[in-house]
Amino acid sequence: MYEMSIQICNLVYIVILQLIYFLKRKYNFLESKIYKGLLVLSTLVLTCDIANIYASYNNLTVTITNILSKVYFVLLLLWSIVFFAYVMLSKTDKKYDNLFTKDKPIIFAFHGYPSLIHQLVYKRTNKNIHVFGYD
Repeated sequence: MYEMSIQICNLVYIVILQLIYFLKRKYNFLESKIYKGLLVLSTLVLTCDIANIYASYNNLTVTITNILSKVYFVLLLLWSIVFFAYVMLSKTDKKYDNLFTKDKPIIFAFHGYPSLIHQLVYKRTNKNIHVFGYD
């Protein structure tokens, strides 16, 4: 059970962040909506991780452990997509251009379809992005 201590501490931290976030006045910005999704997904990922560790240490059936592992993987993938959206959509064009310079290409390896990433950056002035993924 010692292996779950970090995950449990992280879960408590995420719950505190959620309490603070949901109790304060909300602004209806896209960045706030994506951040709310990140908080909820983080809670789900940590809960699934704790359940997976618990299932593996208590020798629950292999089917339960496999299902939890697959759900955990899907949640991590969703979290990474939402986090990428948060980073890309929350930046103004000036901040985006300072982060991703126009004179150097942006090379992004994505374990998915490149069109998803291109759709996130289609409004940007800096179109020097190369995404590699499933074709």
